[in-house]
Amino acid sequence: MEQVRADVCVVGAGFAGLAAARRLARAGHEVLVLEARDRVGGRVWNRELPDGTVVSAGGTWLGKGQHRMFQLCGELGLEVYPQYERGDHLLRLDGVNHRYRGVLPATGKGTLLALGLALARLRLMTRRLPADAPWRARDARSWDARTLGQWLADPRNVPSATARTLLRSSMHLLFCADPAEVSLLGALTLARGGGGFGYYTDSRRTESHLVDGGAPELARRMAGQLGGRVHLSSPVHRIAHDGTGATVVLLAHRAGAARDRARWRARCAPASGPPTRC
Repeated sequence: MEQVRADVCVVGAGFAGLAAARRLARAGHEVLVLEARDRVGGRVWNRELPDGTVVSAGGTWLGKGQHRMFQLCGELGLEVYPQYERGDHLLRLDGVNHRYRGVLPATGKGTLLALGLALARLRLMTRRLPADAPWRARDARSWDARTLGQWLADPRNVPSATARTLLRSSMHLLFCADPAEVSLLGALTLARGGGGFGYYTDSRRTESHLVDGGAPELARRMAGQLGGRVHLSSPVHRIAHDGTGATVVLLAHRAGAARDRARWRARCAPASGPPTRC
């Protein structure tokens, strides 16, 4: 079985993995990146329609306050341009189409009060998290044992059915996943980093600019700087740690059976995938 050695073996070639690998390589470390898919970018990617039109399927926008992302675009020679904002919003809610302007459609005072109450509760929970160590919060264990979807579905937290539908849809878009797959602690941690859920639920702040060529072009250019250090179609089967480092075992499928393909030895092996996969 082939065995390759490196200082650091990064699992995952999404933005987190590529950013970590770039910094490690610049610091003089021998780094390898293993990606299960046949492309880089993770959840940031484009899809081509039958007529040749390219549409974004995830991680589309840059937002206000994301200075490092704008700086990275400039560093990699990518242009950004403002998102077109004029016109009406269209939302299908409970089988009815709502055309509106502003942040929310006209859904009634009860729904607005329920939304405000739920967001206020989330804001209070978020403020109780230490920004640099959210797992040390007093309720971290119980929050991590519960999903965001479970919290939103509880009428004691969101007393209006319409408000629950709106919040569930918003959170689904935010996380690119069903809220039932997102840890409540993970959701609060994201909000803590951005200054609260209010930032993420206002598209005028989070979706202010687009990258020319699509956000995946950022990942491709980051990977291009790493050259042969990035290995695609290399799914990791397991990571075993010992006193001197880590062994990363790749998975190969042959004749319908899964077998170990190769072993990579490194001093450490950070996994950069989304929480539901790590």
